[in-house]
Amino acid sequence: WVRAHVARYTGYCKIVELRVSMNLPSLPTARRFAVAIAGLSLSLMSASAQTVRPEAGPFHPSQMEIQNAPAAGVVVKAGKMFNARTGTMLTNQAIVIKGERIVDVGPADRVQTPQGARVIDLSRATVLPGLIDRHVHLMQDPLPNEGRIAYLGHHYALKNMYAGFTTLQDMGSSSTYATVELRDAINSGLLVGPRLQVAGPQMNPRGVNPYPAPALPMPFGTGTGIVTWQNTAGVNGPWAARAAVRDRSHYGVDWIKIYETEDYEGSGYPQPVGSGAFYPNGKMILVPSLTLEENQAIVDEAHKRGLKVACHAYGGEGLRNCLEANVDMPMHVIVGVTGAEGLDDE
Repeated sequence: WVRAHVARYTGYCKIVELRVSMNLPSLPTARRFAVAIAGLSLSLMSASAQTVRPEAGPFHPSQMEIQNAPAAGVVVKAGKMFNARTGTMLTNQAIVIKGERIVDVGPADRVQTPQGARVIDLSRATVLPGLIDRHVHLMQDPLPNEGRIAYLGHHYALKNMYAGFTTLQDMGSSSTYATVELRDAINSGLLVGPRLQVAGPQMNPRGVNPYPAPALPMPFGTGTGIVTWQNTAGVNGPWAARAAVRDRSHYGVDWIKIYETEDYEGSGYPQPVGSGAFYPNGKMILVPSLTLEENQAIVDEAHKRGLKVACHAYGGEGLRNCLEANVDMPMHVIVGVTGAEGLDDE
């Protein structure tokens, strides 16, 4: 009852709720604590009407107001503006935007509004710089056709932009290069959307669980289920790795995405299959996906072509390989290169 009741209110109460659920030494103590929490929640109830953080409603494209900016530009009147450089909140600010650039920003009584500029009045709101999400998958799931994949990906891109993310980094679309086309369509003005950097199809299998074997011998990834670019790249050896990077470069990606650790070990763990990358004793399964030599070839070839490399690595030898190969962005790091908890000095 305490959990259900308190969780209805502010974030502070949610923290209290967690403490209640974890620190109940006895039932009488719990009851007394519940009474105290109930009183606290009632007092917060009256205050929360004025202090509850507003939340955006469900996204729908029809909610977006899309207009061509006048030649004179746009002026945003901000009641509050977050300065990310200093970490301070400024009041009564004006932001002058012309084309794709902010040309002036400062106190509203000092910034001149250009004649003919459109004024957006956010004097009762807080304005902050556009957010950047460095890891999204706009077109992750295979769908019956490219059209559906692309439309759904554009929907997710708009949804992120509507939430305040003006730049997205798409970290892999296993079955399609349509993220490249979406990026280019937005850049050329054919579609409205956030700035995108994209990886296209990942370079090697994700390795969540063992894959079903085909009835007849054939290259990996071509025998059962939906055939994807990701599972048919054939990155087995440094030269094949370079070839896969070149393919992606030719098709216009910004990033190369590789997987360094697999979530299963043979047919034994985890149990049940697909339940997560852990042994029964709680240690992580860190089977390396690529060799150091393959990593070095991938990074070298990508950097020669002006591309960056991101690696999915929980830890262990896979993490060590991607770090020694000088990847640009390791992701999902949970344990150290030795598999020990935490990020050890090595």
